[in-house]
Amino acid sequence: MFIRKQSSNNSDKGAHDSYEPESHEQSGVLRPLARDTKSDSALTRGGQTGTPQSAIQERDRHSLSAQRLPILAPKLLLHVLGPNESRDDLIKKPKSIALQNQTDVYIARAELELRKAIQSLALISNIDANSLHTLAALSLPGALTAVLWTSSAFVQTKHQNIDDQGLIRHRNHDARLLFQHIARLNLKPWADQLINQVKIDELPEDIFMPPGHPIPGETYRRHPFQRRQNFYYPASQFFSMLFEERQQALTALLGELGATKISISPPPGESLCDGGSSPVAQLYERIFEYPTTSQPLPKTINIQKHPWLSCEPKWQAVVRERLSRGMLSTQFEFGVDIVGILRKQIQVIDQLVPQLDSMTLSARSKTELLLQVMQPRRVRVEFGKAECGKTAAHESQ
Repeated sequence: MFIRKQSSNNSDKGAHDSYEPESHEQSGVLRPLARDTKSDSALTRGGQTGTPQSAIQERDRHSLSAQRLPILAPKLLLHVLGPNESRDDLIKKPKSIALQNQTDVYIARAELELRKAIQSLALISNIDANSLHTLAALSLPGALTAVLWTSSAFVQTKHQNIDDQGLIRHRNHDARLLFQHIARLNLKPWADQLINQVKIDELPEDIFMPPGHPIPGETYRRHPFQRRQNFYYPASQFFSMLFEERQQALTALLGELGATKISISPPPGESLCDGGSSPVAQLYERIFEYPTTSQPLPKTINIQKHPWLSCEPKWQAVVRERLSRGMLSTQFEFGVDIVGILRKQIQVIDQLVPQLDSMTLSARSKTELLLQVMQPRRVRVEFGKAECGKTAAHESQ
């Protein structure tokens, strides 16, 4: 269960929970780095009025514990400093180690230097295909997430253009371009605007984190809802933990709509025909069954009770059909992405890779990347018969 400190500030009582992505997470296009505009003053205080109930409370691993120290101005990211780490190290130290103050390299050594840089940069250590989730959670400026992901894929020889007759020459040229882009980045405005850096014994009193956290050297991202802005999840688990929360929120919503059976199927490619017994399918598939109720359907859905409904169009369609027409069954997909953040990063990668001579993203590769990153699940729902209202709506009550 959540442990939180009560606050007497009720200024946003009754406000809707809503997800508003960062401005550079909305466009999905190549953009220059953000300027240092002293925008901290534009950040609003949030998450101090208490925390709404959530199905996440039922999961022990999502239980959060509070720290008891002064409150910081809220920012999107929170970095817990390690024992010997200063606030400048997050940006300056990894870059100086990786790049050794170079802004360019000899083309014959370009791939070697890029490989050394990728291995040294703290933001992209242990990178693989799934690390796109971590990079996206860090809300890096412009096309940097796509550049770092592409650079890592490049040094791992993923998506290599095997039909390229001049592959070695083209790889050296591409490596130099990627190295130059990384070397010339200025991440200080991003860090100043979006990251609070604090020592573990200086964490604010109203910060909530999963069990086992905080961890020195770890970076966290706050919960997307306005009224939960003092909740921070590890950036490496941000999308996966919110997926679990959304999945629980979905089953609660469908239960209120009179669902008698909810089946959440494995990812595409892992499911078998009905009756199949794939170990992977069994691992992912979840089935919930409920007795038929004689209670009439609600006329509206309280969006404060189901805050994720406000940013899930497919869920909204299910609510409308169920409340207005008494729908008895439906199926749809949902995955780890939130308001298209991951999908937009894939679109930027799709724009970036063709600019390199030695890499290519075939239609099949793009499909596989989408599935790997988005991790879609198919939801099948059966409802009991119930009296429905004349109109369907979801509103705050």
